[in-house]
Amino acid sequence: MAISTDEERFNGKVGFNKAPATTPVNTYTQTYSTADRTTANMTATAVATTAATSSTPFGYAEAQANAIVTALNALITDVTELKKDLNGVIDDLQALGLIA
Repeated sequence: MAISTDEERFNGKVGFNKAPATTPVNTYTQTYSTADRTTANMTATAVATTAATSSTPFGYAEAQANAIVTALNALITDVTELKKDLNGVIDDLQALGLIA
């Protein structure tokens, strides 16, 4: 696929798949700068649905309470990986001049 960079003909606009040519979107501000091109497998898993207890302070069995902390930490890891992948996509699109 070839993309013309003829500024006079396209007037700085671009369109794909029969979409009308439009001006690229506003500039992305990337405050998280780490980029990655490898999408990792999810690390988060479902928390066990063991029966709640009446123990203090929250009424969870110890194994279930520990599983919640583990799941939250895994979700943080998964979100971080997705942020890296998205930064990589933004970097690539900016390098092609498709977004600012």
